Amino acid sequence: MLIIEVKNISGTLIFDPENNQLIQQYKGKEEIYSDPVQQVKHQKHQLSQWLKRNKIPPVPIKTLVTIANSSSKIQSISPEIKIPDIVIRSTILLERIERLKTSYTNEILTNKEINKLSKQFIKQHTENDPDLLGQFQISPAELLKGVYCPVCVMKKMRRVNGRWSCHDCFYSSKDEHVTPMEDYALLISPTITNQQLRHFLQLQSPSTANKIFASMNLKHTGSNKGRVYHLLEKKD
Repeated sequence: MLIIEVKNISGTLIFDPENNQLIQQYKGKEEIYSDPVQQVKHQKHQLSQWLKRNKIPPVPIKTLVTIANSSSKIQSISPEIKIPDIVIRSTILLERIERLKTSYTNEILTNKEINKLSKQFIKQHTENDPDLLGQFQISPAELLKGVYCPVCVMKKMRRVNGRWSCHDCFYSSKDEHVTPMEDYALLISPTITNQQLRHFLQLQSPSTANKIFASMNLKHTGSNKGRVYHLLEKKD
């Protein structure tokens, strides 16, 4: 088993194992993050305990910290401290995986056992549902409403004849509402009503909102004014 902790961070990344931290220096600013090497060690321990609880035969667990941003500079807090070997750039990830595969050739789990294990993972999986607005102390009322032109960036678009149109640069699109709806699901709620959609996208017509829901092929519960659409679930 291989746990990969991916970091997509810009600037100079300084590993400081003595203080269990990762220091980011970027554009004259400094940010402190948890040490990703310690993160994967903790994840390895959690996975090992999970395997024991579920009576899975002991399986070798390896870890990697992968730096995804190719322009980032990786360095240690001091010349005397070596950056751990598990810290790699994403460009050599496949090479490292191949090396691990050649190091572990004995079969521990059969294909049938692996399939059973994967089903257990899925069954016990719990979605991460962070309260991002609360975390950053932002009120829903502060969020920008409407659909904004991706070309002009801060110019609102209007819904005309089934398309979103920008009156400044004349860019138009049928589905420019998809991105703000994804934002709504992430920041506010995974469910939405016709009235809530009209308020968030700054629309007047309930029938226009219904057409947008139909184009997104979303699952829904309830009927008439009590109908609720599930932004993260598509109809079969």
